[in-house]
Amino acid sequence: MSSSIVTLNYDGDNSIIKGDTFPGFNCRLLINDVVQDLTSYDIKMYIRFKDKTGPISKQLTVGDGIIYTDAADGRFSIQAFEADFRAGKHYYDIQFTTGTQINTYLQGIINVLQDVTYDE
Repeated sequence: MSSSIVTLNYDGDNSIIKGDTFPGFNCRLLINDVVQDLTSYDIKMYIRFKDKTGPISKQLTVGDGIIYTDAADGRFSIQAFEADFRAGKHYYDIQFTTGTQINTYLQGIINVLQDVTYDE
């Protein structure tokens, strides 16, 4: 099964302000242009601070931040959440597991900018 990793970054003009809502996004998994039935997949997403092995800022799993919108048609969503992380670069990827097969198809950076208006 050949695949490529898609990179989706939230930085530059798309940076998130600390404490604001990360908008979430919708995805559809296709491998070699073939829709993947996700009913037998487990999906998880880790977000880590500073580097790819840094402390976990947030983790999402199916039922807790990730939902299947149409599993048979390969569709799922990362739900919106509060970006209550430390300011700086956060790295993420989305891992798909089915049986003993584990693959990562999506990765990126979420740049969190320090907010000014916050409760002290």
